[in-house]
Order: sequence, then C-alpha cells, then structure tokens
Amino acid sequence: MKTIIAITGKMASGKGHVSGYLARRYGAAGLSSSFGLHEALDAFGIPRSRGNLQTLALFLSSTFGGDTLGAAVEKRVEALSESVVALNGIRREGDMERLKKHHRFFLWFIDAETDKRYERYCRRDQYVGDGAMTSDDFTAHERVETELKQDYFKTISDRVIPNNGTLLEFERELDRAYQETIDRSIDR
Repeated sequence: MKTIIAITGKMASGKGHVSGYLARRYGAAGLSSSFGLHEALDAFGIPRSRGNLQTLALFLSSTFGGDTLGAAVEKRVEALSESVVALNGIRREGDMERLKKHHRFFLWFIDAETDKRYERYCRRDQYVGDGAMTSDDFTAHERVETELKQDYFKTISDRVIPNNGTLLEFERELDRAYQETIDRSIDR
C-alpha cells in the first residue's frame, strides 16, 4: 500500500512544482495524472496543447468510461518502487476513488490567485500556444469540463496550500504539509 499525495488546483497554481519538489526533497515518485495523454499525443505526433489534452481526455472518458485515465494511473502507480507518490493534476473524482480503494490517499489543493496564475501560465509556456494566451482565453480554458470541479475539490481536500507568495514561502508550506501527511499516513 502506497501513500498517494494527489495534487489538484486550477491551471498554473503550482501543481507541477509540488510534485517535482516532493520528488527532489523527499524521494517521492513524481507522476502526472495525464502521463498517458502526453504519451499518446507524442506517439501520434500531435502537439501537446491544453486543448489537445482536454479533447483526448474527454474522448477516452466518453468512449471507454469515466475511469479510463484512473485505470492507467493506478497501473503506473502499482509499478513504481517508491512508497510515496506525488500525483500531479488529478481532475476526476472517479480517479480519486479508484486510488482510495488500494492506497492511503491524501488530496492537496494548491490555491493561487487568478492574476498570479495567468502570469505564471504565460511565462512558463508549457504547451503549444501558452505564451500567446490572452486573459480572456485563460478564463475560457477554466470553464472546460476538466477544470470545472476544482472549486469542489478545494472543499473536499485534506489540505489547501496557498501559493501567492515567494517560492521559499511556498516550499516551507509544502514541507509542513508533507510531514503532517506522512504522520497521518502512518495512522491509516
């Protein structure tokens, strides 16, 4: 049984940084919940854009069932040797339920103000077209199906971690959250 720290939050809130930080600092396995989507797009030579990821995710879920991505994540988690997994970007409640059945599961919500997230989003230029995204485009992307549950996830999360200050402040908060989560994990 592994300890899963599932990291969610709105676009550009800092989820990727969290999984990378937990991997570097604590030896957790860093895993993106969309790894299979990235691999599929790459295999077919389709650009990694947010729209392409969302389209593929919705297609797979509607065609093969809502837990299709969760099944892929669970299979990858099982193959990992690390006892703690920092799972970045979980977007569906069904994916969470699947992991909760077999693992010690904790949901962290990374919370950042919209203007900070938009600035980070444009600066990081992670996917094709990100750097040219307008503020209106950014807001529109937050209304797609894969993003709609984020406010709800905040209410059910085990931990809400603010990310509006400095990187050092954020990482100190991550250290506290990690230690508390591991302590709680022992009790489960």
